[in-house]
Amino acid sequence: MPESAVFEFPANALDASKSSARVTSLDIVRGIAMILMAIDHVRVYAGVPAGGPTFGVFFTRWITNFVAPAFVFLAGTSAYLYGRRYTDGWSLSKFLASRGVWLIFLELTFLRVAWTFNFDFQHYLLAGVIWMLGWSMIALAGAVYLPRRVVATIGIVLIALHNVTNLFRPQLAQAFGDDGPNWLLRIVYFGGAVEIGKSGPPLLILYVLVPWVGLMFAGYAFGQITEKPAEVRRRMLAKTETARVMTCDQWNWYFSQATGVNGPGARDCYGRVEFEEWFQWLCRQRF
Repeated sequence: MPESAVFEFPANALDASKSSARVTSLDIVRGIAMILMAIDHVRVYAGVPAGGPTFGVFFTRWITNFVAPAFVFLAGTSAYLYGRRYTDGWSLSKFLASRGVWLIFLELTFLRVAWTFNFDFQHYLLAGVIWMLGWSMIALAGAVYLPRRVVATIGIVLIALHNVTNLFRPQLAQAFGDDGPNWLLRIVYFGGAVEIGKSGPPLLILYVLVPWVGLMFAGYAFGQITEKPAEVRRRMLAKTETARVMTCDQWNWYFSQATGVNGPGARDCYGRVEFEEWFQWLCRQRF
């Protein structure tokens, strides 16, 4: 059993001692991600451009590329660990769906005000990372009924192939016409502004659902690894991370090089400052 801190949970838990065990290493990673996120948000509120003008500012922004993936992946893992409390999938599914709806509501209300310091909801709404987390949880609420191997496969495929449409950009542009993708495709994959009704405010899709849903699915399937003995877990993690670096990162890098773009849902490369070629490579987008 991994090193853990034990809490008490309600009597309807399946196995209190097992379901309440926390995996210390996951809490540490989440804590580091929160610190990095806070640093980047300070930069945003201070009005410092993401791309420079110094290496220090660039790296401060660059390292935060790992924050959202860490949160989404570990949210999936946490869902798996939370689900061990229950004997049925319905309880976990209901929890994820209700939590997802709540996060979406907060993104469109409280967080909208927190980012903009105004109540001008009539002119625009923001659909950011909390919006994406909410919808990913709702998707996972349906996926928990599937075999975990299927969930893992779906997640890996969405992550590995999410840039494949870049190879067909001219064909897609012709197919969509001047209006571009419809509102559903913008939310799921392409991003951009979505008009809410004829006179409603535009919803600015900052985070699309693909590949983030896949990342949460992968995190959910990863939950089984956290139950392994420490030595076995470390070996599996080393192999998994090596395979990821050698496949997914290089695969997505190929698409960005072949097409000259980083794919839907990816932020730009902070192109305000000229860097050496090796430095530009660091700016490849993971998602």
